[in-house]
Amino acid sequence: MRRVNHCNKSTLFRIPRFLSTKTKILKEFNEIPGPISLPLVGTLYQYFPVFGKYKFERLHHNGLKKLRQYGPVVREDIVPGVSIVWIFKPEDIEMLYRKEGRYPERRSHLALQKYRLSKPDVYNTGGLLPTNGKDWWRLRKAFQKHLSKVQCVKGYVESTNTVVGEFIDRRIRLKRRTDDFSPELSRLFLELTYYIAFDERLQRFKDKEWDSNSESSKLIKAAHDINSAILKTDNGPQLWRKFDTPMYKSIKKGHEHIEKIALKVVSEKLTSIKTTDSKASLLGEYLSSDETDYKDVVGMTVDTLLAGIDTQVVLIVRMNSLVIKTIIK
Repeated sequence: MRRVNHCNKSTLFRIPRFLSTKTKILKEFNEIPGPISLPLVGTLYQYFPVFGKYKFERLHHNGLKKLRQYGPVVREDIVPGVSIVWIFKPEDIEMLYRKEGRYPERRSHLALQKYRLSKPDVYNTGGLLPTNGKDWWRLRKAFQKHLSKVQCVKGYVESTNTVVGEFIDRRIRLKRRTDDFSPELSRLFLELTYYIAFDERLQRFKDKEWDSNSESSKLIKAAHDINSAILKTDNGPQLWRKFDTPMYKSIKKGHEHIEKIALKVVSEKLTSIKTTDSKASLLGEYLSSDETDYKDVVGMTVDTLLAGIDTQVVLIVRMNSLVIKTIIK
């Protein structure tokens, strides 16, 4: 599924790249089928609890329903004036990626962008997730250059194996059955992500860190709260642009917690580099680069924590579910 900016929407779908590969008839943007949008509320009424057919937290189910009802290209105005186009066929998605150019446009994490741009003393941009255009390209190019190096990957293999080994040893020692393994996986991927982002270990799976008031528990909750609110602030009523709504406050509170840790650790690492001239780690490479500055690196480390916990947990849980279902069959 792919989101497309609503700009120039009267002509967007006249070009073949946005059409299903088996469809050759060119159509106007407003001819794209999709859920009925009502004045003032758009299609939000279809996401209401109990009687709504869609759920924000079940995107894959929403997508399947829309694909079956409307076809491989679906237009939706979740709120009036904000059009989203869902593309489901792999061939269409591939074509879109090939045609989007050097500076692709992504409409997401808008409330997160508002928060960061309100703090120019800490951030240069909204970060990799919401930023578009030349700023996005500058950040992506600078961070990807070090991250994609073979020696960089090799440098984390041994430490990653150590972390995973500790996690498995603890799990075997506990001999505990559980119906939901995701909370434990969250701690594993927090440890891995934290180590890569900040070049140091966090909790080493200590028993005290499982307490709800521990540092690791607070970090997991902060990332989860932010990610849970992003979809609804992106696609729901845009009231957070005018005042601090409960959803925006949730993003703000969680981000301030992660930001506080990032500022502390990045500052300590920068001091260490100046005194010891050590650049061996990924964080050290970024802080020593001429292409990024201190504020860029702070934003990158926060983005890494946001993207590295929930997403990995969901991926592993889903993969395990598919493997188990295949074995049962």
